[in-house]
Amino acid sequence: MVPLKKRETYRYTPLLAWALLPNIYWSMVCGKVLFIVADILCAFLQHHILVLRGTDRQTAWRWVAALWLFNPFVVTITTRGSAEALVALLVLGTLAAVYSRRLVAAGVLFGLAVQFKAYAILYALPIYFYLNADYTGRDRVAGQGTWVGHVRLFFNPSRLSFTFVSAGTFLALSGLMYWMYVWTSARAAAVSRRRGLTRATAARCVGSPLRRAGTAGSSSTRRSCTT
Repeated sequence: MVPLKKRETYRYTPLLAWALLPNIYWSMVCGKVLFIVADILCAFLQHHILVLRGTDRQTAWRWVAALWLFNPFVVTITTRGSAEALVALLVLGTLAAVYSRRLVAAGVLFGLAVQFKAYAILYALPIYFYLNADYTGRDRVAGQGTWVGHVRLFFNPSRLSFTFVSAGTFLALSGLMYWMYVWTSARAAAVSRRRGLTRATAARCVGSPLRRAGTAGSSSTRRSCTT
């Protein structure tokens, strides 16, 4: 069994690997700088969200500084090279876009967040229920009356727009990554294996002592050499 630390496995999205290419070509600290910048942008987004929710600007900065910027837990995770700051940035961007009534941008950011880390999908249900009739006010009449109206209210245009855009973004990125890395590699491996088997069969048939001696050989050898 191969030791766990020596296994050549990669369990993250290729988008993260692309973002960390400067680590190879420029400097090994580029990744940490990227995560630190994302962490600072998270602070600005938190301040923006608090202001949109009615908090005073100075009070919002106090809360952000106390709970995020000077939080040793957050600083340690970011500076040690963890990509969680990127996921947090995408999720906070989603919330900021939702509060700003930009559902297409929110759906794209949320699809990217789920592509980076699957656990981000946990925020889908709260966001979905937040996009109710009070979100725009235009669907309030549709929810009154019969059960058909309640169904239309549950699947209102705001919720459907966010759902289809986010799901489409996630599926498109997943399909692209699968085609670029999984399907291409699997096809190349299958072709290489087929060529290897063909060469092995040819070598066995040409170099077989039974064939050099002019004997018929076994039925399995005859079948493999005649195919």
